Amino acid sequence: FFQAEDGIRDKLVTGVQTCALPIFVVFTHRRIDVVAFYSALTGWPISFEDPGSTTLSDGNFEIIVHDANGSPGEDTLRTDGALKPVFSVSAETKERALHSGGQLLEFGSFRSMDTEYCAVSDPDGNIVTLAVKDSQ
Repeated sequence: FFQAEDGIRDKLVTGVQTCALPIFVVFTHRRIDVVAFYSALTGWPISFEDPGSTTLSDGNFEIIVHDANGSPGEDTLRTDGALKPVFSVSAETKERALHSGGQLLEFGSFRSMDTEYCAVSDPDGNIVTLAVKDSQ
């Protein structure tokens, strides 16, 4: 899952949508690759697709991947400080996501009790945190 802390503050989001919904929005120049990465990470199916975006959902949470209009290499992750993407996953899921184009970022790894926290970039360079629980 990922954590929505105090609502999404985005000028493009309208009234009903501005409550603290667990929605993670990414703008990318590599939508097919990025959707494959988040699908491998979550196991969620595509719930909606149009010419400019793809939505993955488990029915309660959504990841929306939009085509970016800016230059490649820009910071395209859109959380506006309101959403901290932390995905709670198994070690197997972490490996599957890495094999789907993700890259482990060495500076972002640490352990706390029975959980490894690591920073991973998706195929377009957007950074998310994985909380990998030790399986007992």
